[in-house]
Amino acid sequence: PAMPESYLLRARVLIGAGAPISANQLAAFASGLRAFPRQGELYYAVALLHAMAGKTDSARELAERALAITTEPQTRGRLHQLLRVLPSSASEPSP
Repeated sequence: PAMPESYLLRARVLIGAGAPISANQLAAFASGLRAFPRQGELYYAVALLHAMAGKTDSARELAERALAITTEPQTRGRLHQLLRVLPSSASEPSP
């Protein structure tokens, strides 16, 4: 069975690569979030991937969900920072 760390490692690799994120790559993390719904750091990483892909609405939703479950101060700080820099949903491009 997959471990939350394996999803987190894959997300960090994609974040570090800085390459464009595809819809298929984002979808691959959905099962990880379902399997590990209490992993705030994983939610943060996936929210960041959504932000990198220009999916600001879903990035904001994931970051807010992560804030609701995360007590770790460092992760909460990164989540607040991400929420501050995300543009409003009105500026998200249409599909």
